Order: sequence, then C-alpha cells, then structure tokens
Amino acid sequence: MSRKKIKQMGAVALLVILMFIMGCFFIKDDKVKTSEKNDYGKTLEKNDYGVFLNADASSLERFKKYDLIVIDAQYFTKKDIESLHQNGTKVYTYLNIGSVENFREYYKTYEKFTIGKYEHWDEEKWVDVSVPAWQKFIEQLSKKLFEKGVDGFFIDNCDVYYYAPRKSIFEGLTAILQNIMTLKKAVIINGGDTYVTKYRERYGAVDHIMTGVNQESVWSGIDFDKGTFNEQTRETREYYSKYLEACKADGMEVYELTEAIKELSNDKQNISDYLDLFQFWFRDVLMFKATREVDNLVFKQEINYIREQASQRSYENLEKILDALEKTKVRLRANVNTELALELLFLTIREK
Repeated sequence: MSRKKIKQMGAVALLVILMFIMGCFFIKDDKVKTSEKNDYGKTLEKNDYGVFLNADASSLERFKKYDLIVIDAQYFTKKDIESLHQNGTKVYTYLNIGSVENFREYYKTYEKFTIGKYEHWDEEKWVDVSVPAWQKFIEQLSKKLFEKGVDGFFIDNCDVYYYAPRKSIFEGLTAILQNIMTLKKAVIINGGDTYVTKYRERYGAVDHIMTGVNQESVWSGIDFDKGTFNEQTRETREYYSKYLEACKADGMEVYELTEAIKELSNDKQNISDYLDLFQFWFRDVLMFKATREVDNLVFKQEINYIREQASQRSYENLEKILDALEKTKVRLRANVNTELALELLFLTIREK
C-alpha cells in the first residue's frame, strides 16, 4: 500500500485503531458521532464509548477523545470528573456489586461475606449480596461516587446470581440495583443475563433496575486453559442475540462489540486495506519500542499514542498482534465469517 493511500485512509482507520488500543471495546448500538479538532487542526470524529478500568488521573487528556467513558471513579477526584465534564465527556463509574477484589481497601472488612472463589480471577471472590451490611456498603459507596459527579454506573458481577441462583441472591441484587436507580443516573449492567432474564420473567420489564446493558462474548468466548479466544456455538450466539433484543424492546441502551465490528465488516471493499493499516500502526509501535526513533514511523503524527503503547506492550504482545493480523487476512481469504474473524483479532489487540 502506498503512503499516499495510507494518508487518504488514515483518518478513518486510525480512529478505529485508537478505539481498540486505547481501551474502547464496546460501542453503543444507536451511536451518534461528534467531531472535534485535533492538534493539527483536522476534524476528527469523537469516539462514542471507552472503557478504562485500569486508568488513573494521568490519563485524563486522552479521555477527551470520547463522548462517554467508563472509569473506576474510586480512583478519581471530583475535580478530575469536573474537568472531563468541561470537555463535554460523560463519565460512568465502574461499580462491582457481586464480588469483592483483594486489592480494594475494604476487602478485609467484607471478605467474611464471600461465598466462593471467582473462577479464573484469583483476586476476586463472590459476595453474598443478601447480607444487609454489604447492601448498606454498596449504598454508601454509590452515593460517594454520585457526589463526585458521575453521570452513570457501570454495574459488574450481577453474575453472582448465575453462580448462586438463590432467591436471597436475586432479591439482594434487586434491592441494590433499585437503590442505585434512586440516584436518577444511568445504570448499565455488564453481563448479568441470568439475573436480568429472571427479573424480566418475574416483573415483565427491567426498567426499575437498569437503563442499559453491556454484553461481551456474543461471537467469541475465552478458553482459559489455553489462553485463547474461540468461536461461540451457534446456540450461544442466538441466546445472546435474543437476550439483547429483549433488552432493546424494554427500552434499554445496548452496548456491544459486534456493532463496531459490523461497521468494518460492511466495508468489505476496504477491509484488506484497513488490516494493512493496522499492521503499519503496530509495526510503528514495535519499531519505536526497539529504536526510540520517530523519523521512519508511518504514523509519526501520533507519536504520543505510539509512545504510550510501546511502554505498555511487550515485544511478545506486539508480535502476537502482528501474527493475529496475518491470520485474520488468511481467514478472510478463506471466507471465514468476517465478524468472527474481526472480533478474534480485536480481542487479541485488547490483551496487554
């Protein structure tokens, strides 16, 4: 591909690249894009939705590329969130209501209420959400986050009901979620399909516990033993599709990886060129990591992001991504499902 063509396609493709390497891996289903000027005076589309659960206040500047971000606001100040609002960025906070992580300052206090190990996540344990003390704690924590000025809550681990499908767990989750809803902010449930489906069966609609849903693993799943991503079964894909359609019918906002992938999949004429651009980008990161030189980079105007990625990624990780790009090209030439091939690629890119 010529450098002229790279330049012509670069603005669109680079946005796609940055969307994934900067942590934005789910896109709102009915997304609306906005525009802003970058440092070079060019108008760029502003990404809808970015998830940055491991970020801290040092990342505030890069958040300005997003209309909506999800952060763990326990590690940000009210002033940090106000600065993002001034930029026009909405801020949702991560809130884990169904398990407790051992790195939290309150872990020792609530470890006694845990009911089992969280498989494949050694730092977490499931919590008995029916315990009044846990419910009270989450109520207090959600209010503290609310007072920091967050615009919504990204609720994780309602899957505790899948782990322990008991009436007390169901009612505990319901009490917690209904309490958070009284704050009159957006409430996005990440996963939790077993609980949400049960709530819908019992009450007919879900608008008393949530305003939206975020869903992973529609097209692919994780093989934890091998550390790889595999294609979901047809039955699983159909299950998640029906689940998300039911959420949409209830008026919920739906966030999922597949919508971003569909946009690329529909542009079949240019998809090979996009993959070439991805390769140029990650080769730039690899080259800069190895040499610290800028002159020979294709995307030298994005040196700040290249430098950041070079510091965060290992040589092994970058080589794995470049290998995944080659495999994606082979899969597409073999007429493998385009959306699946792209999801497997982007899930690999997400790893660091």
